Amino acid sequence: MQHAPLTQADRDLVRIAAAEADIPALGALTLPAEIVPVAVEDDRCVFPREGGTLPPEEAYRDIAGFVALSPAGRETIGRARTAWAGMFGTEAPELLDLGGGPSGAEAQRGAVLDWLVTQLARTRTHLARRNVTLTRALSRLRETHEQTQTAFQKLDKLFLDTARGTRLPAGTLPADSRNGIGVLQDGDMVEQRLPCSSEGLSDVAVHLWFGGPAEGTLHAALELVESGETVADWRLRAADLRSGWTRLSLPVALGPDPQTVRLKLVWQGRGDITLTGSVRPADPQFRGQLNSVPQASAMAMKTWKYIPLASTVMPADGHPSSGAPESRKWVIGRGFLEAATPIATDPGNVEFVRDVGGLAVRPASTAISAARLSRACRVGTRRITGSAETKQAAGPNVEYAIAVAPAAAEGDETLPPFAEGWISDWTPLAPSQWSELVLFLPAPLEAASDLYLLTRIARRGKTDTPPEACFFRLVSTT
Repeated sequence: MQHAPLTQADRDLVRIAAAEADIPALGALTLPAEIVPVAVEDDRCVFPREGGTLPPEEAYRDIAGFVALSPAGRETIGRARTAWAGMFGTEAPELLDLGGGPSGAEAQRGAVLDWLVTQLARTRTHLARRNVTLTRALSRLRETHEQTQTAFQKLDKLFLDTARGTRLPAGTLPADSRNGIGVLQDGDMVEQRLPCSSEGLSDVAVHLWFGGPAEGTLHAALELVESGETVADWRLRAADLRSGWTRLSLPVALGPDPQTVRLKLVWQGRGDITLTGSVRPADPQFRGQLNSVPQASAMAMKTWKYIPLASTVMPADGHPSSGAPESRKWVIGRGFLEAATPIATDPGNVEFVRDVGGLAVRPASTAISAARLSRACRVGTRRITGSAETKQAAGPNVEYAIAVAPAAAEGDETLPPFAEGWISDWTPLAPSQWSELVLFLPAPLEAASDLYLLTRIARRGKTDTPPEACFFRLVSTT
């Protein structure tokens, strides 16, 4: 009987393995399968074919079984099935031995086709059961993953709510106006290697000075030198910048793989920006480069680090990188406390105490003492939370309050009158007593504003012992 010629697509549906000696006879049966020769070398199955050998993973996937037509073929297949079990750790596909079976091409072809149908049906049933098992396992894995993600989110929230989650200073190149990098004009680019490696890097700040009105955009980017990857970029409008430190913040700290980090700045706009310099490094690679020309000094710079690949609350003075998720909570951190301005009190009454990590605002005997944190409250702020403690074993009771007022002009050291709703209730604390302070604002802030930390001696308070009043972690929420 003549059979329709088979295409390569027909043969690609399934593969049958046979000894080299039986290949011609099997090929004459015009089977709807590719006949693959098999041999055993060094206790391993090999499947030679034109141009090379069939990869083991393809053989394991596609071979439906073994067929033998002669005693020599049966002996070869026996050794091949033993080698198969050793290679793949599973029982080899079945053997169809036609050596003692039907004679004649048509009978042999029918026997092979019947056998193939049986093998493929078994394989299909096995695959269906396996797919069901894998689908169930995948469903359980997805459920476990979601539960794990939820647990980590709760743990992350608990950590941020109960711990400081502080981005720690990692290195500073102090600002020195005598060593300016240069004046940036439209199109100028400055780049410099950071004074620390990349692992856990969360923030970097540069020191700018505006000599007059400016319009335009300052582009910034952090690059990893070894991998060539740009890990973050910023587009900062001139209207959002002020003379002083400009802090560039990442929502998630960089990973644990240490690499060299390079900061690039490009100014596009009208008006000039002066980049403040710092020390004069002996090694040229640590100096700033203006339009690829090495300068005598390095850029003034600050860096912070956090747990690698971990997120934490954004700093209130930070500029989020492009594409960062919107933050609704901002830490008014150590930088603000260290730069606090004494208002309506002796300058010695306001001091950042490093040992306790808080700002001491010591009340005067008869008046309010105040410290101003300039522009610590961002646009959109609706609530301020913080904590306070009278840090001594004995002494007078001290009352604490926090207040918000429009940003004061530079040099203004007067205590402003606070509108109703813009100052918290006064909270009295005895020695060694701690309390949380909360101020809900009547409306979201429309402009960056100053935060005031206020203390006074409670009524009938004793002043024999000078009070040590401290404010600690402060957070603004939009």
